[in-house]
Amino acid sequence: MKKIYIIFLLIFCLVNLTSCKNRGVKIYDNNNLNEFTKLFYDAINSEEIKYVACDFRSKLEYEEEHLRQFQNYDLQNGDYKEFITWLTSNYSKKHQVYLFSSSSLTDDQIQDLKKNYKQIYIYVGDYNSLKQAGEEYFIFDTGAYDCGC
Repeated sequence: MKKIYIIFLLIFCLVNLTSCKNRGVKIYDNNNLNEFTKLFYDAINSEEIKYVACDFRSKLEYEEEHLRQFQNYDLQNGDYKEFITWLTSNYSKKHQVYLFSSSSLTDDQIQDLKKNYKQIYIYVGDYNSLKQAGEEYFIFDTGAYDCGC
């Protein structure tokens, strides 16, 4: 009986360690952009993965051209706390969060995300690099976000 208990305890610890690996925030830049685009491509083409994607550029930049699945939230004109409230009101904790920002998020902003979501992927870099890395995988649009509703 003692051996079964020890084996069960070891399996439990192993499962918890491997499941914790996928939790948290992963930040990408131009050096690992291909990893970000592959991950996002897999998410949008999966029947099982729920995701939300947001582009933090200005409304003008976003409407000039954007990756189709990304919604715009202009951080220059909006409040980050307001963004978190909107995000948590519309998307469950089971969603993966993909963010595109041309500048780094603060530690406090990242902590706010981590309180609510387990899988957060942030690309911090320039739009042209994102477009170039994703041209063969994604559709890029102009104009306001259209949810297809």
